[in-house]
This record gives sequence, C-alpha cells and structure tokens, in this order.
Amino acid sequence: RDLGARPAGATMTLTGKGVPSEIGALKTCATVQYEAKLCATTNVVAPALEVLLTAPAEGLACDPLDVTVKVTNAGTGDARNERVTEELPEGLTTLAGQRRILMDFGTLSSSQSKEQTVKLKAARGGAYTQPASAEVNGGIEASASPVTPLLREPKLQIALEADRSVVVTRPLSGAITVGNTGDAPSDDTEIRIALPSDVQ
Repeated sequence: RDLGARPAGATMTLTGKGVPSEIGALKTCATVQYEAKLCATTNVVAPALEVLLTAPAEGLACDPLDVTVKVTNAGTGDARNERVTEELPEGLTTLAGQRRILMDFGTLSSSQSKEQTVKLKAARGGAYTQPASAEVNGGIEASASPVTPLLREPKLQIALEADRSVVVTRPLSGAITVGNTGDAPSDDTEIRIALPSDVQ
C-alpha cells in the first residue's frame, strides 16, 4: 500500500483481514520502503539591459560634441563584463580619429546604472545619426534609440576691391567685403591684410 508522504514523527496503524488456507503457524512479515531525497535551491536571475544615448540637439561643427552613454541593469542578478559599441557615421570621429567606440562598463548589479561621455569631432556641418548597442556575457543585448545632433557651420567669403591705379603719395582706396553663407554665426571674426612693404 502506498502511504504517500508522511510528516516527521507521524505514525499510522494499518489493519487487515485474511483467511488461512493451511493448518500450522502463520508467519506474517511487513516491510517498508521510502525514497531519500537531496534537494538544492537554485536562484534564477535574469539581467536586462537598457541603453540611453544622449547628445545636444545642435552644436557647431568646429566645437567638440559630447555624447553620453548610460547603461542600466533593469533585471535581476549581475550583468557581467558589459560592453557598449557605437559605430560613428561618416564625417564624425573621436578626437583621436576613430570611427568605432568601445566602452567597457564592467559589472552592473540589479538596478545599477553607469555612464560614460566621449568627445567627438565633425569634419563638416550636418546632421549625424548615431546608434549604440550593448552586450554582456550570456548573449544579453540591448540597443539605444539613435540621436541625431545637427552641427551647424559658418562659411566665410571675402572679396577685396582697390583702385587700379593711383598717383604716388596719393591715398589708395579699397573695400573689403566679408560674408557668412553658412548656417551658424562666425564669432570673433578677424580680417588680416598683408600690405606690400612700400604701402602704409
């Protein structure tokens, strides 16, 4: 008879009836069997990555562009050996001239965030769309929504006009025209003219 699971210290009495078929001493035996179990508890965790990419909406192409990457472990357990990769678009590089950025964030515990900022430079003005992706050991991956900062650029043009002829010792008249055809202001603009040695 299967008695199922029995709590510690519990007893049970079983009764039964039988009809003997022979004359003599009857020997009745009973055996009991049970299964011994060894149990272990395993804590199952599930790290989950979130990546946030931020940059100014606008800037000047001649100034460094600060881009910040923030990584958060929104799951449970540790996210180990976390790395973020950012592929830069054509015309945008790090100050050292690299087109690909690798950022190591180490280990992030549950709900922990870390961030890193990198300075970039642009070869010219324009809108630069930048994506970023993160991965950790175990194949966990996440991607950030791309940012598209608009880098404006001043473009200067200069023209010089002067009298084609003049009597010696008489004043020489001239005009300088400077224009900015770009989409950003040109601050602290200076004009330098190299005069011939016999002109004051």
